[in-house]
Amino acid sequence: MPSRLLDRAGHLPVPRWVPVVLVAGAVVVWSVILTRPNDDLHVFFLDVGQGDAILLRAPSGQTVLIDGGGEVEGHLTGYDVGARRVVPVLRRLGVRRIDVVILSHAHEDHAGGLVAVLQNFRVGLVLDSGLPHPAPSYARIRELVAARGIPYRLARRGMRLDLGDGLRLAVLLPQEPLIAGSGSDVNLNSVVVRAIYHHVGVLFTGDMEALNESQLLDLGDDVRSAILKVAHHGSDTGTTEAFVDAVRPAVAVISVGAMNPFGHPHRRTLDVLEEWGAQVYRTDRDGAVLIQSDGRRITVRTVRH
Repeated sequence: MPSRLLDRAGHLPVPRWVPVVLVAGAVVVWSVILTRPNDDLHVFFLDVGQGDAILLRAPSGQTVLIDGGGEVEGHLTGYDVGARRVVPVLRRLGVRRIDVVILSHAHEDHAGGLVAVLQNFRVGLVLDSGLPHPAPSYARIRELVAARGIPYRLARRGMRLDLGDGLRLAVLLPQEPLIAGSGSDVNLNSVVVRAIYHHVGVLFTGDMEALNESQLLDLGDDVRSAILKVAHHGSDTGTTEAFVDAVRPAVAVISVGAMNPFGHPHRRTLDVLEEWGAQVYRTDRDGAVLIQSDGRRITVRTVRH
């Protein structure tokens, strides 16, 4: 069943507290979990070093890939994380088709791996902010979308996706007009998506910053989400106390590379999350992270203990 764009998503409550279970695992076990039909939502945070790549598998079987990892701009090594890591892992997890690809923003550490993904998988829809950026991978992504005739839409506030069996995605940001002249336009126009499955919300934040957090709070959005993808690899540019208080995460995941040149995650960010009481997982320490939910409870599995 193809994903459906909705004009409006129904309101679903999110509890203040969601039970979380931690189970150490391995990718070979996860492949069974992800390919076995059930009524659970699976959110798989791939370990791509200093970057983001997140796979959602809906209870309906539909798949969404948010970002594809890549190299850090200004620190290029020639390593193709898409071909070497993302594509092999997706195949090992039994992925044959990706129904929706969402590029949060055009920086290489989010866009680079999507080139190999688009070359190796059938894709039903590509969403991104459309903000021009000179990163070579972003230009290649747009070329592949056009050459392969992949449906493409600008991600904008108010867009809704129905992935079937109770899972819906809402685009919260960016909104028109796009932010311009800030010195951090690419990050500040990140595609921010909230997924809701019964009583469990998942907030995907790209590299959004404190300004975006204030935007969402001022707009009065319901951002409550049991699972938070921590913005910008845990940097000090966001994850404010006010925003975390509004999100109320039970689990926070930081996609970050070991010994990265930026010092991510920042100590203040970790302190804010720990003060709230969120269970924090980091791909540099825990490896890839799989979160599974039946819409009420959350189970977390990691590659490493």
